[in-house]
Amino acid sequence: MAGGESASQAEGTELSSGEGWLLYNEEHQSLICAFHGYAVRNLEGHLRDRHPDIDHRARSDLIRRHRDLQLQGPKEDRLALYGPSNPTQPIEGLPIHRGFACTWSACKHLTPSWKCLRVHFNDEHGVKGAKAREGLWTDVRLQTFFTGPKRAIFYFCVSPPVGGGSGDVALAGKGRRRARMATMADKHQTPSEDQAIANITKGWILQKEEQEEMQKVMEEGILRHETTNWLKRTGWPAHFSGRNLADIQARSRMPGRDDHELQRMVAVLDRLFFDRCIGGLKSMPLMTRLLLASPHPHDAHSRPFGPLQEKTSMDRYLIYV
Repeated sequence: MAGGESASQAEGTELSSGEGWLLYNEEHQSLICAFHGYAVRNLEGHLRDRHPDIDHRARSDLIRRHRDLQLQGPKEDRLALYGPSNPTQPIEGLPIHRGFACTWSACKHLTPSWKCLRVHFNDEHGVKGAKAREGLWTDVRLQTFFTGPKRAIFYFCVSPPVGGGSGDVALAGKGRRRARMATMADKHQTPSEDQAIANITKGWILQKEEQEEMQKVMEEGILRHETTNWLKRTGWPAHFSGRNLADIQARSRMPGRDDHELQRMVAVLDRLFFDRCIGGLKSMPLMTRLLLASPHPHDAHSRPFGPLQEKTSMDRYLIYV
């Protein structure tokens, strides 16, 4: 028990002091919040809005200790130099995304979204179909200093982290033990295994395209803002496809004015379950919430996933749960 309390106190001290999570990158003159995975433009506003658990005195101390830093921010023309053939070392504190680079001559398009890459080939190069695109793109690892607004998002290529794993997102500077283990495994990997991995990746991409086409069919009649990653993860669009949604909606209505017992049950359930779940969103990384709110699997939304401002809309949203 005492050990848990001391660990909690140490964590609180580290949070208040900014040690390990407020990282200054001198090369790009940027202050990075490793908790949220992006560069901070206004430290005072960021601490107030994104770290409400830090008390006023600790926030003031953090602002004072960082106020003399040069925060000009990264220059896009310099980041543009880091393409698939010339990646830079990962920037500590920024998430590393699996992405795609267009290898068309003189084209520098980078994106973490396969769908955006297909749109790019169609609009910019007039290329359609998986076979036509074959050989015109390559897998890359991407980082960006900012996650919004959209005009501020500028991706650049970085070297794959040692033992970066197979996930879509990794965090630069973390997981050293796993990295060492992965490095040992890589030493025993043969060229045939590399080719097998490449073939599996291509097959997965083609299969993913088919799934996206099926998803489009299922989404007919469903509002765009309702087809988020969260809704897709639940499997409800496929489950309710072809069913009488009017009957389902009638049975999931909120209690009426005279349904006093149901009203009390709903209020208790809200306190015991929904309020705790919604409160847990505050501790979730911003990039995760942006991805959950997006209707596209690999595109971040401009607004994070969270409770709706209007109570009536929020009540309707909870009905889905």
